[in-house]
Amino acid sequence: MEKSIIAPKKMQFLNFSFNLNIYLCIVKKSDNSRKNKFQIHTQKIMDKRLNELLTRKILTKIPNNIKPIDYLIEVLGIGKESVYRRMRSEIPFTFEEITKIAINLGLSIDEIIGWNKRERVFFDLNTSSCSPAEDSFSSILGNYQKYLDLACESRDLEIMVTVNKIISLFAIISDSDTIFKFYYYRWLQQGNRDIQDMPLSEIAVPKHILEAKKEIKAKIERLDNVSVILDKDAIIHSVREIQYYFNRKLITNDEIQMLKTELKLFLEYFERLMLRGYNLNGKAYHIYLSLLSVASNSIYCRYGSNFISHYWIYETNSVAIMSMEMCQMHKRWIDSLKKSSVLITQSNEILQAAFLSKQKEYIESITNDLYYYG
Repeated sequence: MEKSIIAPKKMQFLNFSFNLNIYLCIVKKSDNSRKNKFQIHTQKIMDKRLNELLTRKILTKIPNNIKPIDYLIEVLGIGKESVYRRMRSEIPFTFEEITKIAINLGLSIDEIIGWNKRERVFFDLNTSSCSPAEDSFSSILGNYQKYLDLACESRDLEIMVTVNKIISLFAIISDSDTIFKFYYYRWLQQGNRDIQDMPLSEIAVPKHILEAKKEIKAKIERLDNVSVILDKDAIIHSVREIQYYFNRKLITNDEIQMLKTELKLFLEYFERLMLRGYNLNGKAYHIYLSLLSVASNSIYCRYGSNFISHYWIYETNSVAIMSMEMCQMHKRWIDSLKKSSVLITQSNEILQAAFLSKQKEYIESITNDLYYYG
């Protein structure tokens, strides 16, 4: 009798718990659905607002005798119907399209998007987190080419570079294929856990990436009036990274010797710039040695009335900012760093020789074991 009374109560409780769980799942799913709908609705409002701001800017900047539709067809290279859909805010302008319009009109992206909000700054991560590592690496090189095209076309060019370690872009400059491959390998590892233990020898750099590398090198060699501020220990960071992979047996003895040779060639490349003051194309370079530590790799570029600054958080992709105010702030920082630096291009031979000698010591130590703390 006792069992017949308790069993139904227990069953009722179980039924109630089961039904409650179903109800909670339905409520949660409903909440997520409402949240997604809200996010989509908000995004549409933001896209429409951005299109309106961009259209307004175009109307105020282009001559009266040019129709906005014809202007956008020519600048963006898209069809009339695609332009109309953007003007009607049916689809948003892409970031690349906004960049093209900003450059063509002589505006910064912040002037278009920020719309007088000085505290708001927009930046380009120069990659896509959704793309496979190989595709994103290729996309990064493609973006570099676009920025270089703009710089190469300008007759009024100013470039300032700070260097605290070798990155893939600098490996391109000195034509260091194995170092470039090493940083491509590092990029793949950071984006794919499945190859964490894959040796460097099993990685092949795709042909289209190697072709992009050659094109970037040719464009960099055309740049003029370049100032470079070097960290006094610029080589050591790359040496330690290579040592780490060598100690893990992911780099062979032959590869370590090749990397060692190319690091020396990289150093020789900068040594030639220091001695001559110009590259093989006769473009002027001013090399400075910082007496203080250089915080990060960065590039400030002014081409005509346009500005862009790159900051490297990672070794391959940079964060790009086109805000004139932020770029000028970046320039002031580099100018301040220059005050605590010494010009070693065609001058200060003793300091120049001491710097080169120290970097060569770091390179020679590349096969040493890393010292682990703890």
